[in-house]
Amino acid sequence: MECKPTTRVLDGTHMECKHTTRVLDGTHMECKPTTRVLDGTHTECKPKTRVLDGTHMECKHTTRVLDGTHMECQHKTRVLDGTHTECKPKTRVLDGTHMECKHTTRVLDGTHTECKHTTRVLDGTHMECKHTTRVLDGTHMECQHKTRVLDGTHTECKHTTRVLDGTYTECKPKTRVLYGTHTECKAKTRVLDGTHTECKPKTRVLDGTHTERKPKTRVLDGTHTECKPKTRVLDGTHTECKLKTRAVD
Repeated sequence: MECKPTTRVLDGTHMECKHTTRVLDGTHMECKPTTRVLDGTHTECKPKTRVLDGTHMECKHTTRVLDGTHMECQHKTRVLDGTHTECKPKTRVLDGTHMECKHTTRVLDGTHTECKHTTRVLDGTHMECKHTTRVLDGTHMECQHKTRVLDGTHTECKHTTRVLDGTYTECKPKTRVLYGTHTECKAKTRVLDGTHTECKPKTRVLDGTHTERKPKTRVLDGTHTECKPKTRVLDGTHTECKLKTRAVD
């Protein structure tokens, strides 16, 4: 075993502390925490822990506080045994309003799961959120969700879900809100198993009165049906409707 603690105080505000511990027997553990205080506000902390026995764990955590508002935190955890897990969360606070958060989780055993989530807040109103989930075992699922808020009114949301097993399902809805009145919504659903169904509805609301809707439905099994209705409302009074239907036996 080896242990080296060190503490330094430079001018009343500046402080540095280093601690090192090593155990070199069958457990194989190493621990290195470091703490620095630079001018009363600036702080940096770096702990590191390793366990190199049958569990195989490594943990790295870093926290920085720069000027009271700017903060960065990075944490990394690895478990390299039968579970195979890796986790990397990262959080940044730039000026009290700007924030970025990134989280990644991986499980590399029989389930094969990967999750990535990112959230950004730029100026209190602008926000972007991205979430991704993957399951690569017998279910084969992928889910991607993205949400943007641009100026408090403008919103865009994209969601994608895929299931690539015997059901074969894909779903892609998309919604946009441009300035409180203008709305566009696109949804897409596919089922590629014995039923063979595809559905694409599209709806637009332009200024509260103008509306356009285009749904599309297909059933490609023994019935063979295709339906395309189209409806427009132009100024609250003017309406146009087109319907197209096919049935193939």
